[in-house]
Amino acid sequence: MPLLDPEEASWLAGLIAQAVIDLKHGPCVIIEIEGDEKRWVQILPRESSVEPGTVESFLLNFPYREQMGDPLSLLVENGLHPPPGTQTAEFEAGHFAALRIRGDVPLLGLAHFSGDILETVVGADPDSELAVRAEYGYRT
Repeated sequence: MPLLDPEEASWLAGLIAQAVIDLKHGPCVIIEIEGDEKRWVQILPRESSVEPGTVESFLLNFPYREQMGDPLSLLVENGLHPPPGTQTAEFEAGHFAALRIRGDVPLLGLAHFSGDILETVVGADPDSELAVRAEYGYRT
């Protein structure tokens, strides 16, 4: 069974939607494995410079401690299918990675993809409990 079941993914998509509504406050949705602060994914909606108030893209940040090479290639090698147009924003092997995902991605799909990254790349056990919170003031 995947880390995020359909009900949890739907709930997470709702939190991401709320972050989009609060875009002007620099929101970030953080998903951590309960009791293991080293296993997390951050979802940051990025505001469009062309159309203020709309999402240009989502940035997914996550630890990349035990991996080498382009994180997008690693996802594909592990059978994951990133949303169309997903790009590696930056990464430092052995430290962190960031993916840029189009702003028009369905939020439910983004929630599931975030769970897939937690399992496949970050190494979360599928039976783990999640701790999810929203924080504000993130600017890149």
